[in-house]
Amino acid sequence: MVGVIQHLSDCRVELLWFDSLGAKSSSLRLRGRGCDVVVDPGAAMQPSYPLPKDEKVRLKERPRPG
Repeated sequence: MVGVIQHLSDCRVELLWFDSLGAKSSSLRLRGRGCDVVVDPGAAMQPSYPLPKDEKVRLKERPRPG
């Protein structure tokens, strides 16, 4: 257990994104010796972008600027 605690004390935490104050809308990155982990608790909450299928198709087929 001491080894795990030493590794955690060497980690840096980067706040990547906070959309609101809810836990599901935040993400962070843990960086340490030999590890780089992104934690995003909201990533698996929705199977896809929560729009109706016909709206997704319309947006996908819309010409992109540029």
